[in-house]
Amino acid sequence: ESVRNIFSKLELYYYVKIHVQNTRILNFPYTGKFRTKDGVEHALKVLQLRHQFTYTKDNDTNTIVIK
Repeated sequence: ESVRNIFSKLELYYYVKIHVQNTRILNFPYTGKFRTKDGVEHALKVLQLRHQFTYTKDNDTNTIVIK
C-alpha cells in the first residue's frame, strides 16, 4: 500500500490531520501491519525506518506535519 493511503487511514483511525510537505514519499510502497492500540506516533516511527522523513505533532490542533 502506498504511504499516501496509509496516511489517509491514520487520519481516520486517530482523528488527526496529516499535512505532507515531503510529497516524494507519498507514492512509496509499504507492506506491514500496525495495531491501532500502539498509536499514530508508533506507526510514523515504523514508517521512518524505511522512508526518510521527520514530523512534528501539534496536540492543540491535532495536526501532524510530515517534513
